[in-house]
Amino acid sequence: MRVLMASFPVVSHYFPMVPLAWALRAGGHEVRVASSPSLGDAVTGSGAVAVPVGDTLDTAAFWRGPTQRTPDRRSRAMAMFAAVAEEMLPDLLGFASDWRPDVVVYEPRAYAGPVAAAVLGVPAVGHLWGADRTEERWALERGALEPLLDRYGVGEIAPLGEMAVDPCPPALQAPGRGERIRVRYVPYNGPGSDLADGDRPGRPRLCVTWGTTYRWAEGPHPVQQVLDALAGEAVEVVLAVPPRMRAELAVPDGVEVAESRPLHLLLPSCDGIVHHGGAGTAMTAAVHGLPQLVVPWVTDGEYLAGRVVAAGVGTAVDRGALGDPAEVLRAATRLLDDADLVAGALRLGEQIARQPPPAAAVAELERLVGAGGA
Repeated sequence: MRVLMASFPVVSHYFPMVPLAWALRAGGHEVRVASSPSLGDAVTGSGAVAVPVGDTLDTAAFWRGPTQRTPDRRSRAMAMFAAVAEEMLPDLLGFASDWRPDVVVYEPRAYAGPVAAAVLGVPAVGHLWGADRTEERWALERGALEPLLDRYGVGEIAPLGEMAVDPCPPALQAPGRGERIRVRYVPYNGPGSDLADGDRPGRPRLCVTWGTTYRWAEGPHPVQQVLDALAGEAVEVVLAVPPRMRAELAVPDGVEVAESRPLHLLLPSCDGIVHHGGAGTAMTAAVHGLPQLVVPWVTDGEYLAGRVVAAGVGTAVDRGALGDPAEVLRAATRLLDDADLVAGALRLGEQIARQPPPAAAVAELERLVGAGGA
C-alpha cells in the first residue's frame, strides 16, 4: 500500500502523524510526506521521506496589521490555510500522478490533501491532532475553500475524509459525527537525546513551555511573566524552549533550561506543566499523567483549556492573569497541591495507555483500500 501524507508546514501539525507513518512502514507499506519545503528537515528527521511541494509562503504576512486577536482571526487563518493548499497542489498532484498513492492521509488544515484525493479518485483519511472542531466549523471553512475546489473541479468533500484517525482521548476530544479510528496518542516532539537528570532537588518540578511556534512581537513576554512568578518559590522550574525564544528571555537564577529537548523526553521527570494551549503539548502532558495549567495563547487554545478543565486534569487562567504574579503562582501550585487534579491526570494517562496502538489504524487503512474506498 502506498500512503501519501499531507501536512500544513508547521511541526505541531505534522508530528502527531509520525507514529502512524512509523506503523505503516513497520507494516511494510510505503509512505511519503508532502508539505512545503520548510517542513522537509522535520519530516526527514522523523525518519520519513519528504516530498517538497510548492514554495514556502510567508504565513506570518497573514497576521500583520491589527492585533492577532481581532474578530477576523478565523478568516485570516482560513485565508492562510487556503493559500498554502493552493501553493502545494500543482506539485502535489504532479508527484501523485507518477507515484500513484492508494490513499491520502492528511491533518485537518492541510486542505491540499482531500482535494488531491478527490482529483486522484482515491480515499481520503483525516488525521486529527487534538480537540478537533473541523466539522463544527465546516460551513465557514468550506466557503473559504470554494475557489480552490472550483479550480480543481471538486464538488463536495468530507472535511475529515471517509474516516479519521483520532489519537485524542475522548475526555479531551470535541464531539464528532464521522467515523473515527481511535488510537493511542504516542508522543513525538522531534528527535533528541535522552539525558540523565542526575540528582534532582527534593522539590516538585514544573515544566514551562510555550511550544515552538510562538512569536513574541510586543508587550510583556508571557513566558517571562510565568518565570518571574515562579522563580524563587518552593518548586523546581524547567524551561522547555527553542533557542530563538531562549534569547528573548532573562532566565531567573535556579531555572533549568532544556533548550530544544523534546517534551516526550523531558516530561517524565516533571510533576506538572504550564503551557500556552497547544494541542501537542497538552496531549504529551496527558500521556505522562501530568496536571496542566493552560494559559490560552494559540488558535483554539481557549477551547482546549475548557476541555482540560472539564476533564478534571488541569486548570486555566486567561492571558490577563499573567500580570498578577500571585495569581499565576496560586494556579501553578494548585497543580501540585490539588489531589483531585493529580489523580485525574494520572487516570487520563492510564486511559490513553489502554487505547489501541497506531498499528490498529494501519489495519483500517488496509481494509479501506482493499474495499476500494467507501
